Amino acid sequence: MARKPAVKRVQVEVPVNAPYLPPPINARIVIATQAVWKGEAQPAQQHEFLEWLIVTLCGFNGEPYLPNDRDTIFALGKRHVAVELNKLILMTPAQIAGLRQAEGTDTTPLNPEVDGIGD
Repeated sequence: MARKPAVKRVQVEVPVNAPYLPPPINARIVIATQAVWKGEAQPAQQHEFLEWLIVTLCGFNGEPYLPNDRDTIFALGKRHVAVELNKLILMTPAQIAGLRQAEGTDTTPLNPEVDGIGD
């Protein structure tokens, strides 16, 4: 019976900043994420979670252009999510009212206390 050839393992060096590597996490982020998911997060936990999501996970402040096209495309996809979330966070009450009016859902003026917007 013929013997199978030995499988040669090749080691691939993964760059430290590869966009597909898992982001750093800690217990605070896990707890904040779970609290947001359950709808029980305190304001500080909500902020910490969103900051981690946008900056750390999606790489909003990082350089998305990397040495190879595959990594660049991956990083740009992640960054696109961050940009879209940031747009929602920075949207003004007047812009939100315009969306509501365009949707035909509600044209009453926004009340930050009732609508949960503003700081």
